[in-house]
Amino acid sequence: MVTLTRLSWDQYFLRMAFTAAQRSECLDKQVGCVVVDKYRRIIGTGYNGFPAGAKNPCEHGCIKEQGKPCGMVHAELNAMLYTDMSKAETIYLTLPPCQDCLKHIRNTPVTSVVLPMSFKGTPKAKEIGALARFVDPKITQSGGPGGLTYLLVPGIPKSDPNVMRDLMCLKDQVTKSVGLVEVFHKIQQYHEVLGYPGEVKSETERYQKFRDLMLAMNQEVAELCDSFPWKPWREIKDQTHDENNAVMEMVDIIFFMGSILELFGISPYRLEETLHSKLVENYSRIQRGYSKPKEDM
Repeated sequence: MVTLTRLSWDQYFLRMAFTAAQRSECLDKQVGCVVVDKYRRIIGTGYNGFPAGAKNPCEHGCIKEQGKPCGMVHAELNAMLYTDMSKAETIYLTLPPCQDCLKHIRNTPVTSVVLPMSFKGTPKAKEIGALARFVDPKITQSGGPGGLTYLLVPGIPKSDPNVMRDLMCLKDQVTKSVGLVEVFHKIQQYHEVLGYPGEVKSETERYQKFRDLMLAMNQEVAELCDSFPWKPWREIKDQTHDENNAVMEMVDIIFFMGSILELFGISPYRLEETLHSKLVENYSRIQRGYSKPKEDM
């Protein structure tokens, strides 16, 4: 029998919010908003962008990084400006609202704000207090910021600040360094299309998926080993040296690492910060004379 995987209403509307976000020209973070009435009908959408008819000042790089003020209209406000908010009941957002947008939302009939659960691990989550402490996505949490009811929904891609970027907007920028956060965000976008990892209904299922990922990653490691001579019982000249295959296997391993991050809700920010901390520590060890090749780094 074929099992049908069907999105919940909240997942359905949040994915539409992420689609709306992809229209944004913002190089800092693309944000999407969907407004829904009590009948589960979409009555408005929006994304962060510059005022209608205004020239995009970020064509050659983010103006905020140049120390200039940003003239972006936020996704929530853009949605509300073109929507009959008298019928609005729920707002779906890819990131939590700022204080100004929260004030505008409170002046409407909206009673609930729905966000992707995956944003919990980001720095923004820590800024909004009670919302960061939500655990059970099936329980609607009230008394959140602005006196609104908040719900966090699983199975939706992460929306970490500073990574929701449309790199195609960087037309005139010849080079751009891409950090771990950007890499894993792109992997998450790919997984979103595949519907992975989907809603995990129990810890048993989560750890089964983890075991499956580890088995698959071990296979990639074995294939990576076969890219270079390593068998002591054979002449090196009789073994292969396939650098292209090695690179591909390492990329596959990175994909599996991204899957594990998603499965356990670990923010790529945490991984990147830990890597930087490790590099700093290793450098300080070297400065202290910690230089033996086989010592634990």
